Amino acid sequence: MIQLKPTVLVTLDTRRENKDKLYPIKLCATFQSVKDGKKKWLQKYFSLGLACSKNDFKAIRKNPRSFEQKEIASKIREVEQRAHKILDDHSFVTLEMFTRLFSMQGSMHTVGYVFNLVMAEMYAAGRIGNYNLYKTTRNSVARFVDPTLVKMKTRKKADDIKIDISFFEINSDWLKKYQKWLRDQGVRNTIYMKHLRAVYNKAINLHIIKADLYPFGKDGFKIKKTAGRKIALDEQEKNRLLNMTDPEFRFAIDFWAFSFYNYGLNMADIAALKFRDISNAVIHIRRQKTESNIEIPLREESKEIMTRWGNKSLNPDEYVFPILTQGLSLSQIKNRVNDFTGELNKSLRKAGDKLKLPF
Repeated sequence: MIQLKPTVLVTLDTRRENKDKLYPIKLCATFQSVKDGKKKWLQKYFSLGLACSKNDFKAIRKNPRSFEQKEIASKIREVEQRAHKILDDHSFVTLEMFTRLFSMQGSMHTVGYVFNLVMAEMYAAGRIGNYNLYKTTRNSVARFVDPTLVKMKTRKKADDIKIDISFFEINSDWLKKYQKWLRDQGVRNTIYMKHLRAVYNKAINLHIIKADLYPFGKDGFKIKKTAGRKIALDEQEKNRLLNMTDPEFRFAIDFWAFSFYNYGLNMADIAALKFRDISNAVIHIRRQKTESNIEIPLREESKEIMTRWGNKSLNPDEYVFPILTQGLSLSQIKNRVNDFTGELNKSLRKAGDKLKLPF
């Protein structure tokens, strides 16, 4: 399928009058694709909150004279500039991505706008984990800029967070204050600072801010590396955990063991595993993170775990474990896996405390 260049046009929607006998002014976005020599058209109308008569709209588009006509013409130009900038800044834009970008609040040159831009790109690419990380960072910066904001949930559907500060305001002193604020909030990880730095780099690439004002790096604010933590268990610790008989922790230990027995598959890989992926005592799987195909011999221990906790189904398209269900969106899948992993980790920490293991 060939994706043609989308087109945007401000038009008068004459399908229905409003109560004042006027017609709404809307932006029409047209997305075209060609498949097997046939064109497919997708259109979406975006309300601009403006309305006028047919005659007024003709005058507005050609030669506005009255104050009201000139004001509407100015707003239309702003809308068209914004729409065209979205198309010019991206070599490939889907209708969903355009909708998210065009619906953003605030100026196109603010920190909040570029955060939302990066988030929209992540979401369109299916990188929901990164999308959530940038959203959490953006919400954190918003609370730092405006202390009256309450802490926001990353999964909150209504997304009207604005950060109306410019990149000129973010200098080394500002970053030091933000870092101190994060530590006062109990945040020791540097991930927020790294994502903020990535957003600043995006702003440079978009020519919103000049590179010589870059506040990070050798002569500016340095992001300190955080100390690593012990994750791997030694052989003796591993056996103590696997041999734990307490039924309270059996479920979590089994899933930890399933990962261990299968080349360290993460929970996203395990959750996505379907019965069709297992044949001739081999697991055939495409790893979610690296997008690489691997084959893993199916061990007896893995079979026992699948028997204990897996779905009882002969449908090859059914998930092996009851973590996911058919028909979920990418964000719903990510949230389900995160919730499941969180519960496992909570249980494993309790088991680790009981056995005095370094979890």
